[in-house]
Amino acid sequence: MKNSLWTAEVVVDPSLVSYVKSSNDPLPEELFSVAKTAVGNLSTSLSDLDHQIAGLEDAIRDLRIRRDSVKEAHIALCSLWSPVRRIPSELISQIMEMSLFSKREMLDKEERQHFSNMRCVSRRWRSAAFATPKLWRGIQLNLQDSRLFPNTAFSDVNGMQELLSRWFDRAGQGAPLRFGLFNGQPHEYELFSQPSLYDQALISFLSSAQYTWNFLLIDSGPVIEGLYYIDVESVPRGTRLVGPTSTAKELSTRWVDTTVSLGARFPSLRSLFLAANRLSDFPRSPEILSHGKIRSLHLFGFILESWDVVGNTISALHSLEELILDTIKLDPAPSTYCLKHPHIKTLVLVNHTSLCETLQPFVFPALTYFRLAQSDGAVSSSLSDLDRQACDQFLRRSKPISCTLSLERYPLSMRKMAKLISHIPHITRLHVASPVFLTSKDPELLQKLDPSVTTVVCKRQPTPLGSWKSSLLAALKNTDHGHSVNVYVPASRSIPSARDQALEDDLRNLGINLVYCRSETLDSMLWQDIIGHFYIQRLK
Repeated sequence: MKNSLWTAEVVVDPSLVSYVKSSNDPLPEELFSVAKTAVGNLSTSLSDLDHQIAGLEDAIRDLRIRRDSVKEAHIALCSLWSPVRRIPSELISQIMEMSLFSKREMLDKEERQHFSNMRCVSRRWRSAAFATPKLWRGIQLNLQDSRLFPNTAFSDVNGMQELLSRWFDRAGQGAPLRFGLFNGQPHEYELFSQPSLYDQALISFLSSAQYTWNFLLIDSGPVIEGLYYIDVESVPRGTRLVGPTSTAKELSTRWVDTTVSLGARFPSLRSLFLAANRLSDFPRSPEILSHGKIRSLHLFGFILESWDVVGNTISALHSLEELILDTIKLDPAPSTYCLKHPHIKTLVLVNHTSLCETLQPFVFPALTYFRLAQSDGAVSSSLSDLDRQACDQFLRRSKPISCTLSLERYPLSMRKMAKLISHIPHITRLHVASPVFLTSKDPELLQKLDPSVTTVVCKRQPTPLGSWKSSLLAALKNTDHGHSVNVYVPASRSIPSARDQALEDDLRNLGINLVYCRSETLDSMLWQDIIGHFYIQRLK
C-alpha cells in the first residue's frame, strides 16, 4: 500500500500514510482538508489515465483492423503459390469423380449441389468439370421436386427436357448413361389414363435414340407404363400392335400398347430397376421386356398375382445374372411350375414374408450368391419351417457348385438362424450378423452344419467374447463336428488373456479357427459386387 501511495503521480501527504496503515484509527480534524485535497488530486489523475487508455485502445483497434486487412492481402497473395493452383486438370477431374460418385454413379440433388460448388472453385475447375464426360453420365431426379417439375405451362416441360439434354450432352456421344427417376411418395393413378405432360416428356426423353442408356431406375408408374405404350404418330409403318386401339377406349387415342420390346428401345441397357405399387404398372407381355443384354433386374413394390408374369419376364431376359425382388407380393405358384434360368448368379430377396411362395419355382444352377435381407423399418421376419424347407429345396434343385448365403441383414433369433443353416446344401460361405447361432442349445447344430461350409464371416463380435468361446467349446465337445471352419470376427480392442488364448487353441483343435479382422477388412469380405444400384442405396 505504501508503494502505491508514494509511486502515484500525486504524492500523498506523509501524515496521512500512518492512518491508512492503521487499523481504522480516527483521522484528526486538522487532516480532513489534507485528505480531501489528496482524494481530489488522485481522482483527477485517474481520469487523465483513463482518457489516455481509451485513446490507446482506439489506436489498438485501428491497428487491429489494419492488421486484418494486411493479413487478408497477405493470404490472397500467398495463395498465388498454392499447390491447388498447380493441380493438373486430370487430377482435378479425379478429385471430382472420387468426391461425387457413390456406388450408384448417379448424382442426386445434394451431390449435384456439391458438384456446382466444386465448379465454382476457379475457372480451371469449371473447365475441368465440363471437359470430363464421365462426371455427366449419371443423374437421378426426384419427381416431387417442385423446382424441377412445377405444375405450370408446357414451356416448363420443354425447359425440363432442355435441362436434361444439356446435362447428358456433356457426357460424350454414345457414352453409357445412368438415369434415375424417384417418385418420392406413393402415387395413385388410373390405368389407361393419359400420361401427364411431364410423363410424356420423360418418356419421350428416355425413348430418344440420341442417348445410350446403360442403367435405368424408374420409380414412377406412368413412366413405367410409358415404356410399353408408344405415341401412334411415332410408330413406323409396319409396326405390329399387340391389340387394336379400340380395346383401350379409356386410353388416349395417341397412346397404344405395341410389340416394341425393351431391347429395341434400349439396346445397350445392362441394369433395370422398376418400382410401383400395383400389378397394372408391370407389363404382362414377355415380348415387351425381352432383352438380350440386361444383366441386373430389380423389381420393387409390385403386387404380382400371376407367376406367368414373373416367369415370362425373367425368361425373356436371356443374359440376366442378377435378380433382386424387393417387397414383392406373390401368389403361390402352381406346384408343377418351374422357372429355370441358366445364367442367374445372384439372387436377393428383400422384405419377403413368405420364402416358400417365392422360392418354390426357382431353379438357378449358376447361383453363387443368395441373400435374404430386410430394409430398415421393415417388419421382422418370422421364418417358418416351410420357409426353411423352401430354402433347402431351392438349393437342392439348383445344385450350385459353390454358393454364398448372406444373412447379415436378415434378423432372426439364434434358434431360427441355427435351424436355417443346419444341413443346408451347396453353401460354402456364410455371411451373418453375429456367430452366436453356433452356440445354439440344439446339440446337433454343428454336426448338421454341411461339410461344404468352410467360411463364416461375421459383421459383429459376440459379447461377451470370452463367454461365447466357452459356450462354443462346450457345444463342440458334445458333437461330432468333423470338419474345419474359419470364423472371421471383428478384432477385439483388448489384448487376449492367457485363458482366451487357451480357449482359441482348444477351438482350433476341434475345427473352429477364429480369425480376427479389422472392420474395413470384414466390410470388404461382406461386400458383393451387386449391379442393382438402388438396392445398394436401400441396404447400405
